[in-house]
Amino acid sequence: MYFNKIDICEAWYLALADCHLGQGSPEYARLSRLQRYFRPRPSLSVDTLNDNSRQIYAVACMRLIHQHIPDHLNLDELHDFVASHGYGPPTAQGYILGIQLLAAGDDIATAAAEVSVLHTSTELAED
Repeated sequence: MYFNKIDICEAWYLALADCHLGQGSPEYARLSRLQRYFRPRPSLSVDTLNDNSRQIYAVACMRLIHQHIPDHLNLDELHDFVASHGYGPPTAQGYILGIQLLAAGDDIATAAAEVSVLHTSTELAED
């Protein structure tokens, strides 16, 4: 990773957009503040990020996701359950959905199934 203002803004814009927990969340407020000085290009998506931006995006998503994990929840267990369904590891949105479901009282299997069914996991490449 190297320092580039555009890469940082693009990565954090997408991370905040993907990982906020609604309009009342601190992440949404940060996203709104970021939009005061950064206007994303129309084609901006995770797929259009360069390698540096993707690394920044991944780190930003993990930071944002880990902020919302209650002490009694195990993120590794959620990852393992989702990956074992054959759809690959959860995306950032998948982790957020899983955390919300677990915090609401769902069991790990139900939360993992919801993440998989709603296609918030990465597709495994077929050979």
